[in-house]
Amino acid sequence: MWSLDQVALHNKPTDCWVIIKNRVYDVTEFLEGKRAIFLKDPSHLPPEHPGGSKVILQYAGRDATSAYEPIHPSDALEKNLPLAKHLGPLSVSAVQSTANDHQNRKKTKDELRVEQALVERPPLARILSLADMEEVARKVLSIKAEAYYSSAADDHITTTENARAFSRFFFHPRVLRPVAKCNASTTMLGFKASIPVFASSAAMAKLGHPLGEINISKGAATTGIIQIVSSNASMSYAEIIQAVPPSQPLFFQLYKYRDDTAAEKRVREAERLGYKAIFLTVDTLVLGNREKDLRSRWVMEDLERGYPEVHMEGSEEAALPAFAASGAGMMSAHADMDMSWEKTIPWLRSITKLPLVIKGIQCVEDAVLAAEAGVDGILLSNHGGRQLEYSLPPIEVLYRLRKQRPDIFDKLEVYVEGTLWFIPHNFRANIYSTGGVKRGTDVLKALCLGATAVGLGRPFLYAQSAYGEAGVVKIVRILEREIISGMRGLGAASVKDLKPEMASKELYRRRLVHYHYIKNTEKLNKLHHAALTDPASLLCRRLFDQASLPWDGETLALKVALIDATESWEASTSCPVAFGLEDVRETMRLDAEQRDADASLEVCKVKIGFGAEGWVPTEHYETAMAYCKKMKEEMLARLTTAEDHALIEAHWVLDDFDEEKYK
Repeated sequence: MWSLDQVALHNKPTDCWVIIKNRVYDVTEFLEGKRAIFLKDPSHLPPEHPGGSKVILQYAGRDATSAYEPIHPSDALEKNLPLAKHLGPLSVSAVQSTANDHQNRKKTKDELRVEQALVERPPLARILSLADMEEVARKVLSIKAEAYYSSAADDHITTTENARAFSRFFFHPRVLRPVAKCNASTTMLGFKASIPVFASSAAMAKLGHPLGEINISKGAATTGIIQIVSSNASMSYAEIIQAVPPSQPLFFQLYKYRDDTAAEKRVREAERLGYKAIFLTVDTLVLGNREKDLRSRWVMEDLERGYPEVHMEGSEEAALPAFAASGAGMMSAHADMDMSWEKTIPWLRSITKLPLVIKGIQCVEDAVLAAEAGVDGILLSNHGGRQLEYSLPPIEVLYRLRKQRPDIFDKLEVYVEGTLWFIPHNFRANIYSTGGVKRGTDVLKALCLGATAVGLGRPFLYAQSAYGEAGVVKIVRILEREIISGMRGLGAASVKDLKPEMASKELYRRRLVHYHYIKNTEKLNKLHHAALTDPASLLCRRLFDQASLPWDGETLALKVALIDATESWEASTSCPVAFGLEDVRETMRLDAEQRDADASLEVCKVKIGFGAEGWVPTEHYETAMAYCKKMKEEMLARLTTAEDHALIEAHWVLDDFDEEKYK
């Protein structure tokens, strides 16, 4: 047994011991970077280790339990640290002294804030939406936890667009269809789910609640949905699966590290424990640049000091590459960057009979390759916007897949030997989507376009952080209510009744055509354009009601009428209005341009296929865009100067646009 004084002597990078849960461990080799010696299983690394070696040195010779427990499963040391480095327990007096120190220590300002926020939480009955749950969670989470859960790559553009993308899809409800008995249940890889929603893999749930992933597992079991457990879960895989009834299916998400032996050990452990499928993540070879997560440490430090830290010349951080400051460097050190369709998929098939889903598909081409590789499913995901900035939102990838390769939804025909289920030839492809889901209607849009189910990550982390297992149950019930209500509104009595024709982007396209029209005629109707782009949102919404029609009150047309009136004024009465000759010429020239623009708009409508109400049929849109592209190419070919060429490239009237600029 060790005393605190004995442990305290080992407080240097070359001789470092730490105390975790009243036991002593020698982590010197870890600090020296001898990872191959230190780790028996290098695949089991916590995601984004907070600070690398530096955070361990902060606890050198001391108790590190408070920093260690929230991000590590209970069996992490047993799996990763050689037995010779497990030095044994503390003495009885040391255990008592450590407990007293913990009880009497001064709490940080952030801890006091969290305690108060937990006391002030509203009753669970007042949580009516996923947004309500997130609002409570952000208040009760520590600065570190909130930053980790909400952080995204670079400027958060991708994660923002993940949510915005759903607003570009609208329903085509059907009526006079029996929906009194509405059933939202579905199956995932042959396992029944009460609603077409699953808990996506998400790491470090213990940062938000001591029971972490177990809260999500129990809540999923209570409500009948399926959870995908992360390789980097903060609870052990055994603890998670032991927390739910044997009848509750759990899937396992795998980060494939370059050490095949270690990766195989991880897969076989999951299969032995009873996990029912493997979701192979393929979009995290390196971690995204999550600056909010990195800054959280400084925020906490400044909060405790009461003033911001200032730069000191010669600081050790200045000598470190920026990449090393994040968990990305540590994570990528073991990532298998040579995964391929030809090598990795057959290798996984050779070591497990579990169903295999590829997580992180972000384009139609890779979805096709996945089908050709014979996997059981694909999960369309950009990792919640946490990886590559400007990745396409999953719902947009799903839409493109539906439009370009609808056959993929029927091609994943797989037989699995030695299991209790199999996929017949006519089985619907298991295509999943994650990213940006806030409402049950978002789920329904994805299902209309062909998704089997939709995954949520952050909402479950927020729910379990705010209210534990009860919070998880609550958001599933909210989604269940919204999904069933939406299905009835759509005229669908079951998920099989949700069809592609029930969701489309026609309204978005109608707005696109109108946008090009007003931008092209901006100089002709300055007051009109100013009104359309006025920040007064109510006025904008009212004008938007007439989105497919030009406004009847053009200022240019009014001015032309006034000029006509002045020119035909009775000689007996003096005219109260006069226009200069140049003003009249310029107005008439602009009027001619206006007429040409209106004529072009009519041609565009005909080509795209505007109906009487302004809708753009989907089948006409792609043809029209191809025609517009051809017109642009012909125009560019006729130009003789680089200046004209650049002008057309920058302002071609039928190029796509960001609709957010028009709101």
